[in-house]
Amino acid sequence: MEETIQSVCLKLVSSDNEESVRAAGMIADMARDQEVRGPIGSFPQVIEKLVLMLREADNNHHHHKEQEQSLINALRAVANLSFDHDENRAAFNSLGICPLLVSVVTKAASGAVASHHHNSKIGKPVAGAVGNICCNNSTLQSTLRESGIIEPISSLLHSSTSSVIDGGDEDEDDGTVLMTIRAISNLSADEKCMNELVSSPTLTSDLISVARDVHKYGEDVRRSVLSVLTSYSPRFILKMAMSGVFQLFSQI
Repeated sequence: MEETIQSVCLKLVSSDNEESVRAAGMIADMARDQEVRGPIGSFPQVIEKLVLMLREADNNHHHHKEQEQSLINALRAVANLSFDHDENRAAFNSLGICPLLVSVVTKAASGAVASHHHNSKIGKPVAGAVGNICCNNSTLQSTLRESGIIEPISSLLHSSTSSVIDGGDEDEDDGTVLMTIRAISNLSADEKCMNELVSSPTLTSDLISVARDVHKYGEDVRRSVLSVLTSYSPRFILKMAMSGVFQLFSQI
């Protein structure tokens, strides 16, 4: 396994073409295993290269297929390397990952609005990266908030849920909504993030809409919705309880 890690990491950092894109995808897959996250993250220039790939793809406003795949693979690698690994999170944070993720989320949300459909190729992996990098990490939650994550992540949920609704009963979520709600749930652990989320003009109604349409989203999504809603202030929870919202969760 160690030789495989070294060879893949070397391909990533020493190539500037399709080879590095494939290597980023392989790293994303390998990093699902907790034991390899540390060795990959500490390999010289790996985290720097992933951030560079994100930045270059984000700066290119006309994504070709290869550039789009580069962005997706880099996002997946960031998400999996960051999961439950504070050293890798700190390394990404030191390289300015938070404002970069905010930029990608913003473009994913606006792309979904423009096309009246999920920007699922980008929305799902970037929401996954946001959720994983800030999970149980107050520093990253705060930095993402200060970088402006609340409005675009709320917009991504709104555009993604709207596209499922507009698509009809057969148009089910491909994972974008689930990943976005999980990201929002992880962000909501920070009080200042929660205060900004509550102020979003569409977030609460979108969350309730998802809970009502459980047949489109599944029980995992509805549980994540409940996690967010119960993070709200006691006064707001009481108001929702009086409206009967929580009856939607009686079968959980």
